[in-house]
Amino acid sequence: MVFNGAANDQDLVSDIDFWCSTNDNTYPIADKVRNFIFGLAKTSSLIMKSDRRWKHVSSNLATIPIAVQTFTAGQDNITLDTKHLKILRVRMSDRNGIMRTIDPMDRNSVSNDDLNGSGDVKGYDKLGFSIMPLPVPDYGGTIEIEYQPGAAVDLPTVASTDWEVGFNHDFERLPGLYASRVYCALHARDRLPAINDEILTLETAIVDFYENRDIDDEPSLDIKRTSSGPSLLL
Repeated sequence: MVFNGAANDQDLVSDIDFWCSTNDNTYPIADKVRNFIFGLAKTSSLIMKSDRRWKHVSSNLATIPIAVQTFTAGQDNITLDTKHLKILRVRMSDRNGIMRTIDPMDRNSVSNDDLNGSGDVKGYDKLGFSIMPLPVPDYGGTIEIEYQPGAAVDLPTVASTDWEVGFNHDFERLPGLYASRVYCALHARDRLPAINDEILTLETAIVDFYENRDIDDEPSLDIKRTSSGPSLLL
């Protein structure tokens, strides 16, 4: 379902008006969009808690976002110029200009030599919207950060029409229900029980959907015998 302006009111904004018995005069579109965005963040958080492997997939984005930036020798902090929901992969050029994938690391487990020194980058730690290469590179180059787009990347606006949610469309009503609840809590409290019941139904369903892995994603267990006895392999 598209965000707004569909024929016969078959869109997400019209669904908010349905639950609240409102229109663009009583519930302005700017307020609906703002509250929908808050509801979108809540829905995404619910999904990520249920399935850490989930990736935001949206028809609004033509490709997987990749932030490309340059770095210089001795630079110990590379700030992302975009908001991300989850970093999927980081690639940095080595001293020969070849792009290589580097793995996440915890600074607490990195040796003092790597923290104090410089050289070829072995990995990175993340703090907020910054990437900290470990150790600090002693050369300049390019870094590519492939990320799962967060709210600041893929949002509807008051002018959006064909915008669609980036998760399973069976649950696309949920952000609008959150937006409906905000309005009705202030102006139409008699409508809250029905809205809350529908929210609970969809929240339960979305958690169940994303917690249950596809069969080909489920871990397999096997027994491996070692000198100390059998052990489980995942």
